[in-house]
Amino acid sequence: MTTTSTSEPVRVISGPKITAAQRERLELAGGNVVMDDAASPANQERVLGVAGSVEVWFGPGLTPEVLAVAKELKWLQADGVGVDHYLFPELIASTVTVVPIRYRHATTADHALAMVLALARAMPQLMRQQSLRSWQPPEPSEVIALDGTALVVIGTGQIGSAVATRATSFGMVADGVSRTGQARRPFRHIYQSGQLADAVRDATFVVNTLPLTPDTAGLVSRTVLETMKPGAVFINVGRGGTVDQSALIDCLRSGHLRAAGLDVFSEEPLPPGSELWDLPNVILTPHCAGVVPGMQPSQLGVESLAENLMRYRRSEPLLVPVDKAGGY
Repeated sequence: MTTTSTSEPVRVISGPKITAAQRERLELAGGNVVMDDAASPANQERVLGVAGSVEVWFGPGLTPEVLAVAKELKWLQADGVGVDHYLFPELIASTVTVVPIRYRHATTADHALAMVLALARAMPQLMRQQSLRSWQPPEPSEVIALDGTALVVIGTGQIGSAVATRATSFGMVADGVSRTGQARRPFRHIYQSGQLADAVRDATFVVNTLPLTPDTAGLVSRTVLETMKPGAVFINVGRGGTVDQSALIDCLRSGHLRAAGLDVFSEEPLPPGSELWDLPNVILTPHCAGVVPGMQPSQLGVESLAENLMRYRRSEPLLVPVDKAGGY
């Protein structure tokens, strides 16, 4: 998207309801929030009345009907890292730029490594024993040495690269999988997505960081999971829809996979009846890998929007717009 320097406030519609402090933050960045709580069904008639002159949409609520009248709309600022739920066909075909939030790649990578370390050192088992006041060290076969251990990261973007950087600091050997297979530090080697089964075959740890797109849906298939070597560990901090969850459960129940650390699921919240809750070799967390210390999730989106508003007004490129056709 080409931006134009302007001294006029940029007109913004916010899908979520924002606080007075958040409104002030956006005004200081050069925004004029003409309406908030626009995602509420009760406000749809009013949205259609004001959308024709706005330049920016923030968060959820943009629909094909609204887009049809929003002739001045320049970009949609998402309120999360994933944008799959924003990308309806009319938006993909339009000239409107879609921009995800920033800030979360480091905390998501930290979360992934926390799961790697916990499962390498049998922490779920040890914490269950703690609750029973049972003094029973793990057997040598129940722990994994990280130094020299093979890690494969599926998805080599900001999050995947941050995972690999952290893993190599523990002496792990990190390979990656991406759509293009293009070399990127700190990965030793990067496979193309069509080579996924070959890439994971000898890995002790596999970390999935993929966004959900038409190309990645179900990419971590039963075949891929069963190709992983016996005793491997699977971590998912990407999107639940990229993994065959039924096949994953089967591989965990059978013992083919030693363990899994899962922050995302095919259905969220994870239904109470899911078998995953009761598997002793699984760490479950409630889609919280992106939690940033000291900052509420809603504020993350506001800060990203404020930063992009300032860039837009200075005729600078917006930060990290997505490839709408690719979905990430």
